[in-house]
Amino acid sequence: MKRQVKIVRVGEEKKGISQKTGSEWKVREVDLTWEDEGMNGEKFDQSVVAQINGDTNEEALKWHMKEGTRFDARIYFGLSAGSNGRSFNRVRVYLPEEANKIPSF
Repeated sequence: MKRQVKIVRVGEEKKGISQKTGSEWKVREVDLTWEDEGMNGEKFDQSVVAQINGDTNEEALKWHMKEGTRFDARIYFGLSAGSNGRSFNRVRVYLPEEANKIPSF
């Protein structure tokens, strides 16, 4: 789904090496919020903890968080298999390139 989101928390980057492919991976969690509209037209806030895969610029993400920048983001929901037959939500977000840059004025 595509939403105009605002970053409200920037988590630490985690990285490792895939046991399957041997390739390096990086992921960062961010808390996002956006306004949605119910069936009756009433507006309400939504929020989610989402993962950004790949390289991210922590300084730029935090700058945009402080400025309240809104981005057109693509959010994808999925499931990850856990132990003991349990499933866990997996939420990924794809932000535009400008989220990784601090604008020069």
